[in-house]
Order: sequence, then structure tokens, then C-alpha cells
Amino acid sequence: MNVAKSVLASDTRAVMHTWLAEVGCSQEVIGDALIVVDELVTNVVTHAESDSVVVAVLDDMRLRLEVHDSDPTPPVAVEPTSAGGLGLLIVAALSDSWGWRPTEYGKRVWTETLC
Repeated sequence: MNVAKSVLASDTRAVMHTWLAEVGCSQEVIGDALIVVDELVTNVVTHAESDSVVVAVLDDMRLRLEVHDSDPTPPVAVEPTSAGGLGLLIVAALSDSWGWRPTEYGKRVWTETLC
């Protein structure tokens, strides 16, 4: 079964938590997914200075999270400092895989993990 959810970033945390629980994801996966989405949305605000849309798709218990923004600049992992730079390292650590693709309106950064 393939189910999807799309939500504005400002409502993401509560809506995603409820939806992930409803579709049967474990509490560990839910916690990790919320951190991943927080990091990706924070990157949009910090680096893309853009609105974002979060899309979550569950297909055969494989959770795909996408954060879309209007900046075509690729995400780049940087050397962490006391001021930051851990976001993509956290995303990579909490996901089975991640990447990005350009879109007609900017880009989407995606992650996948088993639910």
C-alpha cells in the first residue's frame, strides 16, 4: 500500500507524528523522522530562505520524506563547528539513504528508511 501526506512546514511536527503513528511506524522511527524533518526544514530556512513543503510517502513500510524549497542550490555537508554544520550529518545518521534532486521550482531533499 502506498500512502502519502503533504503538509506545510509550520504544521509538520504534529501532523507528521500523528500520521506516522496511524500508518504503523515505530516510536523510534517516528522520533528519528521528526528530527530529520526538523533538520531539513531548518536548512531551508537558514540556507534557502524559502518556504518549504514536506511530503511523506509510505510504500511497503518504506518511509520516504521529502522537503521541497525554491532554491536550486544543492545541499552541502560542511565541517561541523560550534556554530552548526551538523544538520546533514544528523540526517545521514538517522536515515538509510538520502539525496537531493532539482525540481522545476528549486529542489527536493529526500530521505528513506524502513518504518
